[in-house]
Amino acid sequence: MRSGTVLIQRFEASPPAVRPGQSVRLMAEFPIGHGQVEPEVGPIHPKVAVVVHPREDTTYTLTVRVGEHSAKATVQVKVAHEGARD
Repeated sequence: MRSGTVLIQRFEASPPAVRPGQSVRLMAEFPIGHGQVEPEVGPIHPKVAVVVHPREDTTYTLTVRVGEHSAKATVQVKVAHEGARD
């Protein structure tokens, strides 16, 4: 995604579906700027994975800022509970 002079090349969750509390790696790629992931993650650096442990379906939002410009990308992690049906 691109906004002004800000480019997000990739924002992914691996794996994209887990059981409650299992590990998920969030990975972002952006050439310049400062990255922040919400909810509850905070700063993220390009090409450095951040591990999260969601307990429910969660949409993570990456915001990359360069000066007054910013770009956003989202990724959703699905959490399958025992006995739940899709």
